[in-house]
Amino acid sequence: MAAMLAIKNTFASADVDAGDVCAREPRLLRLREEALEGVRERAASTRERLGDACDADGLFATIPSCLLASQEELDGILERVTGLRALMPDADIVKLLRGRPALCLEDRAYSRAAIAVSALRKAMPKDCRIDLMLSDFPSLLFMDIEMLLEDLRQTFGGDPCWTLRRNPGIATQFEKNNGTFNPLR
Repeated sequence: MAAMLAIKNTFASADVDAGDVCAREPRLLRLREEALEGVRERAASTRERLGDACDADGLFATIPSCLLASQEELDGILERVTGLRALMPDADIVKLLRGRPALCLEDRAYSRAAIAVSALRKAMPKDCRIDLMLSDFPSLLFMDIEMLLEDLRQTFGGDPCWTLRRNPGIATQFEKNNGTFNPLR
């Protein structure tokens, strides 16, 4: 129980449910006091390091294993989180990570996302709020955008950017962007 209270006190935000965090990462409950102090220091330094780039408490609540990551692993995660903020300044980063934690955990996923963001910015009209669209539909970050737009053009005709903008969820109904329209069952 002492560990649970220590974890609860780790978070600056009252919105974080320490019980949920510990349920998702039970190793936190087995930490001794000196290790819990390390977790508190890690959380505080992460808050400082991320600043406005991302809600650190939200990050830890979404991916509690980050609290136990090695410093080298955490550095990589924070670099990718900061990179996501630079790529998508108006996106809800914590919401993105809730849907796709690999974005900050894996270099390959981050790289794919960067390519998708670039392709969307190039293809979509300038007034399209791409960052918000990606916050709501993070699966777009793992798609071949050019192929998706071509599939939309072939399937629906007209302007594929307009189709995607009106209904970004339509992208998930294409199997692997192969042009075969198969609604999910």
